[in-house]
Amino acid sequence: DMRRARIVSLIVLVIIPGLNLQQGFQAISFLGSSSAVSYTAPGLTRRHATDSDGESARTVAVAGATGRTGRLVVQELLERGRASKVLALVRNLSKAEEIFGNENPQIQIVTWDSADEKATAAACDTADVALWCAEGDAGLKSLSRVFAAKGDFEGQPRLVMCSSAAVTRPSWSPSKKERFPGVADIPIVRLNPNNILGAKAASEELVREMGVPYAVVRP
Repeated sequence: DMRRARIVSLIVLVIIPGLNLQQGFQAISFLGSSSAVSYTAPGLTRRHATDSDGESARTVAVAGATGRTGRLVVQELLERGRASKVLALVRNLSKAEEIFGNENPQIQIVTWDSADEKATAAACDTADVALWCAEGDAGLKSLSRVFAAKGDFEGQPRLVMCSSAAVTRPSWSPSKKERFPGVADIPIVRLNPNNILGAKAASEELVREMGVPYAVVRP
């Protein structure tokens, strides 16, 4: 749908060369109805990045590549020239082959043991950036460590995590929730099944603690 397409475009736009994000950049938001990124960070001038910002020759690893968001991220990366190659990090090889096939040389399907940091490092050896589109946090720590070890990336994030705009809303004060019922009085915030928003917030904090240049997208 249109919302998911905008989310995908936003995630991909974060890794455009020239954005020069700094470690510690945490949240990005939609601007109007266009696919755009707005950011502010210490020492940086506010600017907008659009789809005309150029192509990228980098290799991008996508965790959760077979998920509803991940598969669209892979498609967007290649169709818009944001990556010359995508490493699809997956747990289910047959599902990945069904989705991506075996004929596109720009997509390398990698069966990923998320609990094995050495295997993660080997799988991502040629990757410049990782996009986290997976559910839960299995493998997030090992992936963060691997990309932290790659060092600075010209002020750009090494790891981009897709989170949720609602992660902080369960902890809002009653008065704040009353002021913003349109975003606070919604099922995902009221019910918060299995504390999914708390888990996403904890995953964000884990990334911040790992020392990897990162960005968190909260669509």
